[in-house]
Amino acid sequence: MSSSAKRNYTSSVNKKRIQPLLLHVVLGIFFILIPIILILSLKQGNHSPEPNLSTTLVIISTLLMVITFYLNYFFLFPRLFLKRKAFQYVLSVVVVFIAGMVLVKLMLPKDNYHGWYANERSPMAFIGLFRIALAIVGSSLLVIYERWQLAELSRIQAENAILRAQISPHFLFNTLNSLYSMALSKADTTAEAISQLSSVMRYVSANTEKRKVPLSQELEYIGDYIELQRLRISNTTTVKYTISGETEFGEIEPFILITFVENAFKYGVSTMEKSHIDVHVQSNFDSLEFKVTNDIRTTPETEKGNSIGLRNTIRRLDQTYSGKYTLQHGRLQNTYSVQLNIELT
Repeated sequence: MSSSAKRNYTSSVNKKRIQPLLLHVVLGIFFILIPIILILSLKQGNHSPEPNLSTTLVIISTLLMVITFYLNYFFLFPRLFLKRKAFQYVLSVVVVFIAGMVLVKLMLPKDNYHGWYANERSPMAFIGLFRIALAIVGSSLLVIYERWQLAELSRIQAENAILRAQISPHFLFNTLNSLYSMALSKADTTAEAISQLSSVMRYVSANTEKRKVPLSQELEYIGDYIELQRLRISNTTTVKYTISGETEFGEIEPFILITFVENAFKYGVSTMEKSHIDVHVQSNFDSLEFKVTNDIRTTPETEKGNSIGLRNTIRRLDQTYSGKYTLQHGRLQNTYSVQLNIELT
């Protein structure tokens, strides 16, 4: 793997790790600003306590809010509510509310706050309850959001694994069928074909579970696949595979391109008519242009299988390169063409 590819992959991983940290930093700023804003608004309404007492209130209320937030975030909500212990959770929240109010009353000198905490209807009592409630609701929503993200990531990874698994047996079945036909006819290229298949399947076996592979290796795999297909097709089919630009940089989702090449050979080869298959790759460091053009040598009944493979590939593109790719494909008379552009970074 090139050093540039390693940097791109590491940068992507680090960004995902930094996101939760940034979220908690933002929450910390929020915890500090909310009490200050509330105190300032009370001062403007001529309801504020002594200046020194205002600072004390900010510090105490902020600490209580942070403690309540992370108590609910790490323990109460995930260990009680999410485990269907609703009664214990509600009881714990009520205890937190009462404990918070009692702590504030005990820590503030009664002779200085002039009735601000003299009863539960006072402005400061309402603000204290509001902050504790905000901490509980906010931390609960954050836990739900993070669990949802984790579940969504697991779902995407599982779906990708299923879609990849659909590729390998399909390719193996078609290739073994070709080798069987070559063996029956005692073709001189049978041994070479087996060697090519071994190389291709070794790559498939080594990279099925990987999220990204070096672009150069993926293109080499496609080249091996094309060479394997050359051994079984007749002279009536002309195959061209060209690569231009820088291919040593960047990484790509494994097996994301092979379906288009498979379909070209599946529906563009004929033993009776002349046909052409053209595969061209243009790489520009952080982007990839992939074109496949082939003559159509198929019947309408077989086009359904083509659309299933194409739908699976589009789903994988949506999952991995959402907003970072464009795909144009279609039939024009007796020619089918595909143009895929991907941002690799």
